[in-house]
Amino acid sequence: MQSESMLLASSLRMIWGLLIVLGIILIFYALFKKRFSLLRTAAGQRINIIEMKPIMPKKTLCIVEVDGREFLLAMSGEHIQIIADLDQKHKKTFEQSLQNARVESQS
Repeated sequence: MQSESMLLASSLRMIWGLLIVLGIILIFYALFKKRFSLLRTAAGQRINIIEMKPIMPKKTLCIVEVDGREFLLAMSGEHIQIIADLDQKHKKTFEQSLQNARVESQS
């Protein structure tokens, strides 16, 4: 009986210690993410990264704002390509964008 209570007490101490360590790790992770974020923007900058989405290893889609205009970029390794101009003032329908892409690929 006494050995069971000692085992229970030591197990609870171990779980409590594990929870404290996990809490400290989560706090450091949150501080590190907030402090060193790649998507952080400062006031007065002309180029801002809005969002990045990895789609495959070493391949990423990225929305970038430059002087108030948004662009969709494809990035892979050492290559960056503009996929679309997402400027809100000149919004096109999907069909118009597809037609323009076909015309551009033929020329």
